[in-house]
Amino acid sequence: MTFKKLTIFLNYLTLKRRKFVAVATLSILILFLFTEQSLARTLKTENHTITITKNCPQEDVTCDNVTYYGTSITGESIRLTGRTAHKWYLDRQSGEELPGRFLGYLFLNGDYSYFVGASGRLIVSQGETVILDEQGTWLFPDP
Repeated sequence: MTFKKLTIFLNYLTLKRRKFVAVATLSILILFLFTEQSLARTLKTENHTITITKNCPQEDVTCDNVTYYGTSITGESIRLTGRTAHKWYLDRQSGEELPGRFLGYLFLNGDYSYFVGASGRLIVSQGETVILDEQGTWLFPDP
């Protein structure tokens, strides 16, 4: 192979490599955006729209940094930070309590607690008194 042919060939490979890097970078960005999007879920009830965003890596079973953004049909809105809620079980070998079945999300705001169930149920309590109990539908599929 002559020097000129080798130079042309190397330039061709460099161009192909740049296209590959551009495509790979774009693919990674798209994957990141879809992954971040999949951590947000929206629940629609008769009187409320709630967006839940899990601000932890998707592979984490439990998360203590979940955002609740709720809007009522009257236009009032609230933003809260909470955690995932799980049924816990005792591991017989290690003696550790481990998270089991996912139940939903729990948010505390003073004397008020907001529970958003995996089934789409929104329960707001003040102390021991339930002040709101609505069944809704998740608009985004389960992550």
